[in-house]
Amino acid sequence: MLKLALERVSIEKLSSSLGISIETLRGRSQILNGIDSEVVSLLSDKHIPRATFDILKKMKPLRQIEVANIMVSFANFSKSFALHLLIQNETKRIEEIYGANTLKLVIAKSYINKLLDNAKILHWLLEKNPEYLNELKKYLRLIL
Repeated sequence: MLKLALERVSIEKLSSSLGISIETLRGRSQILNGIDSEVVSLLSDKHIPRATFDILKKMKPLRQIEVANIMVSFANFSKSFALHLLIQNETKRIEEIYGANTLKLVIAKSYINKLLDNAKILHWLLEKNPEYLNELKKYLRLIL
């Protein structure tokens, strides 16, 4: 509604008629920038703190919709609840990355073990590049 008014009337006139500073008016008119339109329609009839929108802006559009639905179902639109939902999403993402990296490390460890179990490769490493052999053994001790 504020954006509509700003399209028809200058910001100075609107500011003086509402008794709000121009900076506050600009801030309020831009509060929904970066918020998915479906989220805006879901929350249009609710009282939402500005800080909650700031947290929603940190999420991708699909996650914003998901979080908005959760907030509506719990009737909780607080900044702390939105922050909890953001952190929960980040934690899931970190767990997924950790799992993928752990799998890669297990595969790498298995491959290095297989290489070092091969007598020809082990002999070649001892003879030509003993420093590589030492590094490979060091990695095996470090991995898991």
